[in-house]
Amino acid sequence: AGTSDVVETIADVEFSISEIKKIVTKTNGCMVWGGSLGIVPADAKIIKIEKILEIDPEAQLLASIMAKKLSMGAKYILIDIPYGKTAKVTREHGLKLKKKFEYLGKYFKKKIKVVLTNGEQPIGNGIGPALELMDIMKILSREKSEDHIKYPSDLEKKSVFLAGELLEMTGKAKKGKGKELAIEIINSGKAFEKFKEIIKAQRGNINRLRYGKFKKTILSSQSGTIFEIHNKKINSLTRATGSPLNKFAGVYLHHHLGEKVKKGEPLVTLYSDISAKLREAVSYYKENKPILVK
Repeated sequence: AGTSDVVETIADVEFSISEIKKIVTKTNGCMVWGGSLGIVPADAKIIKIEKILEIDPEAQLLASIMAKKLSMGAKYILIDIPYGKTAKVTREHGLKLKKKFEYLGKYFKKKIKVVLTNGEQPIGNGIGPALELMDIMKILSREKSEDHIKYPSDLEKKSVFLAGELLEMTGKAKKGKGKELAIEIINSGKAFEKFKEIIKAQRGNINRLRYGKFKKTILSSQSGTIFEIHNKKINSLTRATGSPLNKFAGVYLHHHLGEKVKKGEPLVTLYSDISAKLREAVSYYKENKPILVK
């Protein structure tokens, strides 16, 4: 889900420019949807059509990402390109995109860094606005608890890496010490306090978070190892549940690549607020098998 879709499960994301200035003055940050500001109006219209057609042309991808950064006056830009067999791009294509982003950064005289990360599988356990936010809350609150929601250590590792890169780019941390500082900020509870402060400033409440009303857990039909998690099929499966329009719908992954699973153990749990959508998602899973066990 998009960042604003995730935040919108517990807070408002549409504000006027004057309201955003007040939030940023108060908290030094915000998590808002830029589409309502009219900053990149052509991009917003093009993205709507792209989503319907399920296309993402390279030229538009470059223009869309850079236009948003430039229009907001960003001085430091960090671009993450996940690559993989079933990700949007291969590693080879990712390296070509990296060069193009770096060229645009140089052209517009911005400090830009582009990193390639492994996108062979979804990051974290939840897919869908509320489920992704649950992953985030677990990391920020340092909660490593009992229920079926596992601690998303892969998401934490990637987030700390990206935060570390930004801390080094902006001179807040010495070279090679960014990750260390990022972990320190999370462990101290400062990151979670800042998150809650921004959510409150955006008329939000973390207690709004919940699961979809209906759920179905799909079990493994055999014992073995998770051999493939097909990103595009998982994306379609999540859409079948009604996500992201239904904020509390989505897919929870119980296992990641390379993990062992026994016959009868849960592979995924599907959530939705609409029972018909849940049935549609179960049918999609059975027909397309987005997770392979060998």
